[in-house]
Amino acid sequence: MEEKINKIREKLGEFRLIVASSSEPYVHYFDEEEIKWRKGTGGVITALDPILRSVNGTWIASGSGNADKEVSDKDGKLRIPPLEQSYTLKRIFLSKKEEEGFLSGASNGALWPLSHVVYVRPRFVDEQWEIFKQVNKKFAESIALEAKDQKSVVWINDYQLVLCAKYLKEINPSIPIAYFWHIPWPNPQVFKICPWHEEILDSMLANDLLGFHTRYYSNNFLDSIDQTLEARIDRPLSSIYYKNREIFVRTAPISVDYEGIRRSSLELNDLAIKKIKKKYGIKKGVLITGVDRLDYTKGLPEKVKAMDRYLKQHPDGLEQLTFVQVASPTRIHLEEYAHATEELEAIVEEVNWKYSTDSWKPFILDIRYASDEDIMALYKLSEICMVSSLHDGMNLVAKEYVSSKIDGNGVLILSKFAGSSLELKEALVVNPYSISELTAAIDTALKMPLEERQARMKKMQVAISENNVFDWSASFLEKGIKIRGNIP
Repeated sequence: MEEKINKIREKLGEFRLIVASSSEPYVHYFDEEEIKWRKGTGGVITALDPILRSVNGTWIASGSGNADKEVSDKDGKLRIPPLEQSYTLKRIFLSKKEEEGFLSGASNGALWPLSHVVYVRPRFVDEQWEIFKQVNKKFAESIALEAKDQKSVVWINDYQLVLCAKYLKEINPSIPIAYFWHIPWPNPQVFKICPWHEEILDSMLANDLLGFHTRYYSNNFLDSIDQTLEARIDRPLSSIYYKNREIFVRTAPISVDYEGIRRSSLELNDLAIKKIKKKYGIKKGVLITGVDRLDYTKGLPEKVKAMDRYLKQHPDGLEQLTFVQVASPTRIHLEEYAHATEELEAIVEEVNWKYSTDSWKPFILDIRYASDEDIMALYKLSEICMVSSLHDGMNLVAKEYVSSKIDGNGVLILSKFAGSSLELKEALVVNPYSISELTAAIDTALKMPLEERQARMKKMQVAISENNVFDWSASFLEKGIKIRGNIP
């Protein structure tokens, strides 16, 4: 791994890496009068935190914890992670009006459902869009201030900051900017539904490099440009000529810290395992695990329905099979998310009422921010992990689970609509909209011989180890920044 880290440092050279995202990697909060911290959730944080720890960069993000200001200096800065202090976090604090317009409104009420085709209608509110632009400009100003005293490479992440590069280039035209869109990019017909689609595309082409998880998303983006802007597209080179500039578009499937996860799995102590068993009342039988954000795109009700169908078809699974679903709360104040949570809890209650005994229930829904240790313990205990996303840019839970299985005794059930299914071909790939497919996959996984489990797991582990998060970041930086000649 050290060789790969050195490769990233070599690509950066004398340049400092500045990462920007809406979500922050570490959150500080009050527990009564004590200040505690937790790691943020989501694929952006999972992937980029080990990179920043390795290169001593700076991460600019919006502060979301109620104790964030207490532990930050006057510029919103502090060293993180709390126990290592290996890089700098610079927090931007938004007003309640900004949070509502930027996050709840344009980001999660419009762009998120627009990009995830799961039949939730996006809401386009012009007043929220104006706030969205103001916050993107605020991020650009903060990045420019951070970069003014040292040569820097800026890496902007995800849909919330889609306008940031344009504002940043207006302040500093020479600064190299890479941008990664972490969620699906819809086809041009869907994208044109957005009344701000031309402004979004024009702003994205202020970047020097644009990245997407899959070739399908990259092609959708190029098609959107082709049908909207006066730009010339070189498809063999995957580049765009626009306003006397060349912008490169690259497909770069995001990954995880494979060796770090393996090390955490090996170092997991028996106490952590016992803690999880006690928490969920696991005494015997087979454990199935799901780890997701509590989001309507993750297919959580489908998991419960599949468990219901399986137990109905296989009554011998009663008291022998337990599904633990950890779901980190997110966007709970949005109507669509509140409704999705209520629906999920109702389905879980119905299934548990149908099958539970005094000492066992089939489906355990744990809505909380679980620690890395707890998640690793669940992975280690689980013979099956189910990822049933209805639409997902990549999904790193799938890669985390595979990476953690030291003994190879595990089966991954994976949605065909998650980007990771293109790499993890030895998983049991399913259509999550089909409850019968999910049910059949559970049955197949339970009956799969150990030798086959280990053989499948080994192939997937090789795929992840050969394209881990350090390879991903080094490759992305090299493809974009070096191609543009901004780094010697």
